[in-house]
Amino acid sequence: MRGYRPLLWTLAWLWCLVPAVVAAELPRLQVFASDHYHIHTDLTRTQTVPFGRHMDAVFDEYVRRFAAFEQRDSGPMPLYLFSRSEDYHAFLKSLGIEARHSGGMFFVTHDARGLATYIDNERIDETYAVLQHEGFHQFAWTRLGPDLPTWVNEGLAQYFEDAPLVNGRLVVGATDRTRLKRVRQALQGRQTLPLGTLFGLSERQWGDALHTDADHSGLIYAQAWSVVYFLIHGEDGKYRDAFNRYLQAVSTGREEGVAFAEAFGGSNPSSMQRRWAAYVQGMEAPAMSAATEGLEFLATAVRYYDQQGWPVPDRLDDLETQLQAIKFAVRRVEQGHESTLSSADPGVFEFGIPGGATRRFELLEPSRNDLPPRIAAPGLSPEPRVEWTRLGDGSLRHTLVYR
Repeated sequence: MRGYRPLLWTLAWLWCLVPAVVAAELPRLQVFASDHYHIHTDLTRTQTVPFGRHMDAVFDEYVRRFAAFEQRDSGPMPLYLFSRSEDYHAFLKSLGIEARHSGGMFFVTHDARGLATYIDNERIDETYAVLQHEGFHQFAWTRLGPDLPTWVNEGLAQYFEDAPLVNGRLVVGATDRTRLKRVRQALQGRQTLPLGTLFGLSERQWGDALHTDADHSGLIYAQAWSVVYFLIHGEDGKYRDAFNRYLQAVSTGREEGVAFAEAFGGSNPSSMQRRWAAYVQGMEAPAMSAATEGLEFLATAVRYYDQQGWPVPDRLDDLETQLQAIKFAVRRVEQGHESTLSSADPGVFEFGIPGGATRRFELLEPSRNDLPPRIAAPGLSPEPRVEWTRLGDGSLRHTLVYR
């Protein structure tokens, strides 16, 4: 992995007897140190190392992107990584934080501060996505300040959440197809917030929406992401420098509206509304996002086969026929928005590639005899693949990797 040499790697992962901030009924946590994090966990060292490597690479990208911002905290980042969701929730409850509806959180209390989440054994990629999202909030607190406007904090967190790790480096600019579709539909139905209203939402108002109306909250998140994406990539990066000036200003305590006007040359959010909406409506549906959605569907199907004790076919055509025979479908819920993927739709077995052509997914030889075939989307760069591991209890776990 980038940034590690064998000797330094061994020294970096010495077990430290650091007292963990946990209640007595919780599992005892060991603390492992990576380049940028102190990871408090009930996982073994071997299980923890990949998460440390991943987050070090993510942190390096944060630093590269925000190198001009003053470093306010040079110490290691506290990361609490639990093997079970129950222990994650109990840990936060011990700190006075109610987290029943969360999958991860950057928290700040009088007694502790850190990033916390748990391992999703079925979808390890979800854990990585949570770490990237909440990890940005943690980084932003130390580099961009604690008063970053909520819309830009959440929009950037989603921007980094979507980025795949390729050869040890986070590759930003990916687009989530479901989120993009959500914003487009809302624009057509006149359901999006005026940008001035979005920019003025307080953290409390954002939290109230999250807890009272999941569907509306999901739309606000999606809209914030789309505005951030527009300011970074829109019109060939036309607004990128102004966006950086805006971030610099609000990070030093400048009032949001004043910072926006100064950074964008006197423009106001209303004048940007039309340009943002036109850009979002014209964005191309991302081939990578559609492919990863199909890979997740197929991975879920393979896990179902494994749970039933059924052999997994080694040809996609045979798997498709069998899934259609049992009418296999997967329901997805993302930030309050529900959708269904069905084997009756031939599109879940294929994906688009640059140039407009489509290809079918491929089943590759298993990496071990006790594992099912790997699943690949050849023709995309980077190429996403589903890789498999077998947990101690015999259950199957998949990871989406990029080559």
